[in-house]
Amino acid sequence: MTHPQPRAVFLLGLGTGITAGAALRHPVERLLVCEIAADVIAAAAAWFDVPSGGLFNDPRATVRACDARNHLLGTTERFDAIIADLFVPWRAGVGNLYSREHFQASRERLAPGGLFVQWLPLYQLSRSEFEVIARTMLTVFEQVTVWRGSFAAERPVLALIGAAGPTSLDAEVIDRNGRHLSGGRPLPPSTALAVTLPFYAGNLSAADGLIPPGPINTDDRPLVEYLTPVTQREERAGETEWFNTTELADFFERLTHLAPPERDPHLALLTGAQRDFVTAGLSYYRGAVARRLGRAAEANAHFRDFARRIPIEFRPSTDEDDRYRDVVP
Repeated sequence: MTHPQPRAVFLLGLGTGITAGAALRHPVERLLVCEIAADVIAAAAAWFDVPSGGLFNDPRATVRACDARNHLLGTTERFDAIIADLFVPWRAGVGNLYSREHFQASRERLAPGGLFVQWLPLYQLSRSEFEVIARTMLTVFEQVTVWRGSFAAERPVLALIGAAGPTSLDAEVIDRNGRHLSGGRPLPPSTALAVTLPFYAGNLSAADGLIPPGPINTDDRPLVEYLTPVTQREERAGETEWFNTTELADFFERLTHLAPPERDPHLALLTGAQRDFVTAGLSYYRGAVARRLGRAAEANAHFRDFARRIPIEFRPSTDEDDRYRDVVP
């Protein structure tokens, strides 16, 4: 939605193929998916071709059974977007997909203006491990921004998006991509922005001090692979918590305080009214957390603030995962 010309896209990991298929809804010319487990490809092709939007029959798409990290190391092709899917972080070998060396190889495979997207399952990471991954990305990419994948309070998904240089969101680009997704039909003013920008959580590169100094994840010091199994066991024993609910809401608040929308260089091209959509997203997440904690009055106040800032019909979700699917243009 934010890239001006997403022609070539690379995905690390297939799963059901639904994420990969979503890329084909944009005007991409080439989509390459690397999945290390051949059986996953066979199962996805057999059972998820329709939900994936015809991924396995689209001539623009190639799905390969190979190691995605090694493929990026060996290819000379460049991509406008490299998207790393969710990984279970405590599985052996997965930690090297969060390493500095892998992030560097991915950066080298980006076309000019390209974006590297690392999705993170915060319901499987503590704040400590999140900070290791974020700190590692900050050593490789000049700009790292934070995007919510959903508004779930207990099982949140977050994306860290890295760019080799500073970028600024362009309202015309988002509107054009929105019209493409709608089949070329004209959209009411600001609709594409209003349903995209609430997912933006902030500019990590501009939030000095939010990620404290500390170790990074490297191939020869795979901290994530060794820390997350301990966290998993401690969480089950009630000795620690995943990076979610109140702690994540506090993180978003601090991120907004250190890099407020009006001073965020990534939002410099947007108007004040457009930047208000970002503030609305924080209100929605705070409402989801308050409702999860049983604080109905507080949740409703946050939802009302969200609705006041968003120029589209809105009704708060009643399902448990708060996936923002109830905001209708």
